[in-house]
Amino acid sequence: MILLTGATGFLGSHILRFLLEKDYEVIILKRSFSNIWRVQDLLKDTINYDLDKISLENIFEENEIKIVIHCATLYGRKGEKSSELLESNVIFPTTILEYGKDIDSFLNIDTFSNQGLGLDNSVNFYSYTKYIFEELLRNQFYTNIKIFNLKLDFVFGPKDSLEKFLPSVIMKMIENESVKMTKGEQNWNFIYVDDVVNAVGTILNRSNEFSRPGFYSFDVGTQKNTKLKDIVLMIRNLSDSKSKIDFGAIEYRKNEIFKRNNNIEPLLKLGWKPKYSIEEGLKNTINWYKRNQKGLI
Repeated sequence: MILLTGATGFLGSHILRFLLEKDYEVIILKRSFSNIWRVQDLLKDTINYDLDKISLENIFEENEIKIVIHCATLYGRKGEKSSELLESNVIFPTTILEYGKDIDSFLNIDTFSNQGLGLDNSVNFYSYTKYIFEELLRNQFYTNIKIFNLKLDFVFGPKDSLEKFLPSVIMKMIENESVKMTKGEQNWNFIYVDDVVNAVGTILNRSNEFSRPGFYSFDVGTQKNTKLKDIVLMIRNLSDSKSKIDFGAIEYRKNEIFKRNNNIEPLLKLGWKPKYSIEEGLKNTINWYKRNQKGLI
C-alpha cells in the first residue's frame, strides 16, 4: 500500500493517475477544503483522508503502509509565514516517518534549488526548508528505511498552477498578451512531467534491488540545459502567438542561479531515460492550456 502526499497538486496528481493505472492501492492525504479539480475523477479509486479531521497516527494504525511518496510542499508564494513553511516542508514529513514504523521505502520529491546551500541562509526560505529535510534524510536518522531522494529542477506540463512562471507565460502567449521578464540567461534543466512520473515508477519497480536501508539520491532531468530565454521564444513559436516579449524588463533575483548541473547517470543505470524532448513537452502543455483555458485555477 502506497501513501501519497500532495496528490491534489500538479506533480502529485500525475503520479496518482500513474499509480492507479498500474493497479497500486493508494492512500492520499488532503484536507476537507483542498481544491480537488485535478483528481476529482480519481478519488473514488483511492483511500483518502482529510488531515483536518484525522491524525496521521490513526491513519498509520488503520493501514499497512509500506511505501510513502512525498510530493506535498509549500512554496510560500502566497505570503505564508516561515513557521507554515517549516510545518509543511519539515515537520509534516518528519511526523510521517515517526509514525510509519513499517515503512520500507520513502520517496522524497526534492528540489535542485537547495543544492549546495550549506549553511547559507541568504537563500529563500522555501529552499532552506527543503534543504533541512534533505539533511535529516541524508544523515540517516531513519536507519530502517530505504530513502530515495529525487531532485528535480524545472518540471512542466498540463495542470500546473498559473502562479508559476511557465504556465503564466503560456497563458499570456495564448491570449497574445505581452510578457515582461529578465534577460533570460538562466541556463536550467527543464523536464516534462510524464518523464518525472516515469522516474518515480522506475524507482518503485527497482527498489527491491536496493538490499539495505540507506539514503539514495537521484537527479531527475534531461541531459542538457536550456536557457530560459530560448524556452520562452519556443513557447511563442509553438503557440503561434503575437505576444511581445520584453527581455530585461525585470531584474534578476538576489542570489539568482544561472546554471544548475545535474547527473542523471545513476537513474539511467536503473533503466530510466527521458522520452520527451522539450519541444514535445511544450506542445502537449500548450495544447492542454488551449483546451482548458476557461476556468483554470
